[in-house]
Order: sequence, then structure tokens, then C-alpha cells
Amino acid sequence: MEKTKNYFIYTIFILFTILGLYLLFDSFINPELKFSAAILLKKRFEYINTIVFFGGLGYIYYLIKEKKVDTYKNTFRTNITMLFGCLIFVWNSLLLVLYPEEFRRGNNLIKMIIGYSGLLFFGAGLIMAIYKMTKISSKKHY
Repeated sequence: MEKTKNYFIYTIFILFTILGLYLLFDSFINPELKFSAAILLKKRFEYINTIVFFGGLGYIYYLIKEKKVDTYKNTFRTNITMLFGCLIFVWNSLLLVLYPEEFRRGNNLIKMIIGYSGLLFFGAGLIMAIYKMTKISSKKHY
């Protein structure tokens, strides 16, 4: 039963990622879309957010559930997990800063503070994950 549940959740993540990819590609090749350039850019940001969110979250869920990541060791998979986790939050914080009117509740000042603090904090985590991955991949094995 546990494996069936996990495969069902993996399928949901994959389907939403494919849906985001389809919508992103469709926004480039469909000439029937009559949006202005600013609205089209915002829609593409949302489609990329869908891809990053569901694809990254699905990959993180897979690595953790299948016990392929060890949080106590500095491995490439651990840093990939950290990279995707930080990328999800950086992208959502960026959307919060660029388009605060899309989020219905709350004061715009509070949204901007949350967005910028998320960009700073998770951006630092993203840079650290990239640094650790390059450090691990550049080690010479003799």
C-alpha cells in the first residue's frame, strides 16, 4: 500500500510538471494568445514557477522517500535537494516581489518585506548549494 501511495504521488508531481511545460511551450508557439507583453511575461513566470515547484518538490520527495539522500553527509544529492528547495522559495519570493497584487491577502508592504527577506535568505542558500556542488564536482579523485 505504501508503494502504491508513493507512486500515485510521483505521478501527480510528474503530471503537474508536464502540464506546466505544456503551458509554457504553448505560450511561445500559440499565435492565438492575445495578451500584452507584460501579461504574457507574468504568465510565463507562473508557468516556470509551476515547473520548478512541482518538479523540484517531486524530486525532493522522491529522494527523501526512497532514502537516497543522507542529510548528514555533504554529497551531490544532498546539495541537489538543497538547490531545488531554495530555488522553489527564491522563485516564489521573486513572484511575490514582482507581482504582489496577485496575492489577495495582506498589505503590500508586508508582502514586499516577506518577498525580499525570502530572496535574501533562500538566495544565500541557493548560492551556498551551487558553491558546494561545484566544490564536490571539482574534487580530483586520484
